[in-house]
Amino acid sequence: MIDTRTEYENHWEHLNARKEDELHHNFKKERLHDSLDEEFFGESTSTFKDDFGAPKKNVQDSFDAACNYASNCWNQFKDVFIDWISIVPVFVHTLVLPCSFFLMLVHALFYNFTWAGCALYLISIALDSRAYSGIPLNGIQKFVRRSVWWKWFAAYYPITLHKTCDLEPSDPPIRESKTFVDTSFYYLFAWPLILIRNIVQWIFRSETNSQNDSDTPKRQGKRYIFACSPHGIICMGAFCALGTEGCGWSKLFPGITTRVLTLGLCFNAPFYRQYLFLTGCCSVSKKSCINLLNNNQSICIIIGGTRESLMTEPGKFDLILKSRRGVIKVALETGASVVPVLSFGENDVYNADAQGRDSIWYKLNCLLSSSLGFAVPRFIGRGLFDKCAGPLPFRRPINVVVGRPIDVPLIENYTKSDIDKYQNIYISELTKLYEENVDKYTPGVSLRIVE
Repeated sequence: MIDTRTEYENHWEHLNARKEDELHHNFKKERLHDSLDEEFFGESTSTFKDDFGAPKKNVQDSFDAACNYASNCWNQFKDVFIDWISIVPVFVHTLVLPCSFFLMLVHALFYNFTWAGCALYLISIALDSRAYSGIPLNGIQKFVRRSVWWKWFAAYYPITLHKTCDLEPSDPPIRESKTFVDTSFYYLFAWPLILIRNIVQWIFRSETNSQNDSDTPKRQGKRYIFACSPHGIICMGAFCALGTEGCGWSKLFPGITTRVLTLGLCFNAPFYRQYLFLTGCCSVSKKSCINLLNNNQSICIIIGGTRESLMTEPGKFDLILKSRRGVIKVALETGASVVPVLSFGENDVYNADAQGRDSIWYKLNCLLSSSLGFAVPRFIGRGLFDKCAGPLPFRRPINVVVGRPIDVPLIENYTKSDIDKYQNIYISELTKLYEENVDKYTPGVSLRIVE
């Protein structure tokens, strides 16, 4: 009797121990599931159980949690992808295309049969005057300016465009008559389909249309001269924000077509000139400015020019304004409004060494700038990898702020007092724009107008 009872008690204890092991195993399993739920869904499924342990979580909650997790994963992947792919347009813009001329010369030296093609190409460059004609943007140029390529370019730094006030939009651009040389070389480098379309239009055109094409277009609508500062080393901010859709220019300022102007020397560089034409850039000459404004287009000019690039240094904001009167002269001749634009952070994307005004290097660069139109500032950037030096700019933010327009009347016979008056108004408006935004974007940096 005692043995039977003892055996029964041992059996009962064994069952209790086994039950405790099962409960402990289930508890560990539930904790593991909760940890996985917290990792993937952000919260534990145990919080969705009632007092009796029955699950309260429905299918919709699980689906929403899975969608949120997938969305977070996609956003992380997209950020990493853009962070890497944005190096490509910056690398092409700063290094590959400017060196294309030298690559063509090296290729021509080693392969004799390319001399004829290079000679014809150089002749076409000498005869082409598209950089000065003020012809409106064509379909290919509009497509290139809206490309995602420039959004990647802006995401590299990043570059952000800020609006101070609304600008009155311009009317649709007016066509301007072209010379035979312009038309011929436009056909030579444009797509064949465009050539076929223009031939068909020329064959079937009426006398009324041909007479209208030859009429001199009249100025109409609001036109602007965006006077940008500072120049920096390569003026990345103004080019991307005002010359492309990388920062959403047409959304902030709809109805305003802006053409970035650069040195005419750049349009003599093989291959690089095609790159500039695709983005809608033109020469900064007076002829080009007047043609573009008369054709109801707005222009963007970097006021300081190459001489200002010699004063580029991180943490400084030195400008050349008082001696730059060409913008005011063009505004008085055309009646266009002048808009001050500041690129905060432009001087910080390269570690540049500002050259003293008494140094030999600065004087040689001034002579080079006055004779050939360009200068050679001393700077260093980063390479393809962060820890090595190279020609690429650093990933430092650039904030482009567009100020309030200064209305300039059309005065054909303007005097020096007229130029001084609107020059002083422009400098005061630019200084006011700087004081309103410097604490937000580059605190501690002081503005200095050198000349």
